[in-house]
Parts: sequence; structure tokens; C-alpha cells
Amino acid sequence: MLTALSLFSFTDNETFDREEFKEARDEVTPAFRHHADNYLQYAPIAAVYGLNLAGIKSRNDLANRTALIIKSELLVAAITFPLKKITAVPRPDTDERNSFPSGHTATAVSQPRSWQKNMDWQMV
Repeated sequence: MLTALSLFSFTDNETFDREEFKEARDEVTPAFRHHADNYLQYAPIAAVYGLNLAGIKSRNDLANRTALIIKSELLVAAITFPLKKITAVPRPDTDERNSFPSGHTATAVSQPRSWQKNMDWQMV
């Protein structure tokens, strides 16, 4: 639903406008600047190592697990950053043309698959 509304806001319509979204956000939180998401996107990676330290064994040893995570992150970057250039969607706060797709989201979403591969878990 939110994705549909976001995409709809980019169309030429009278109902939802990007500028109206920005104005509404700025009214509620005028000085919103939060950098926690710069670090939280890597929480799944830290959790894999933390679970191992807690005694929960993974399918792979430390070197292979680290190599899989690095390959996963490189693949995410290889897909995400060219798409940012191709789509050139402006950010709502600075109008830089690199907001879509979200690198934070891509990183955070890629890691559960790495968990499944490393920890032998089923994805829900």
C-alpha cells in the first residue's frame, strides 16, 4: 500500500504530491535528522557473528561466512547503485537524484537470506 502511494505521488495528480508529503513531514518533524539507520542496516550481519559467539553454530566457518556476506554486499551494491543512476529519483529532503532504490533497505533485506544460508534456518 505504501509503495503504491509512493509511486502514485510521482505521477501528475491532484491527490498526492511529493511536495505535499515533504511539507507534511516538515510540519511534524522540522529538524528531523537521524543517522541510526546508517548503522542499523548492518545489524543482521552483526547478529550472525553474535549468534556464533553465543554458541549457535552456523553451516560455514568464519572465513566462508565472511566471504558470503562480502559477496552479498557487493552484489547489493552492484545492483543498487547503477539503478540509482538509471532511475534518478530525487530525494524529498535534498533533491539529490539518488533516492531509489534505497541502499539501506537493500542491505537490510539481503542479510536475512545470508542468515538462512549460514544458519540453516527456514525463511518465513
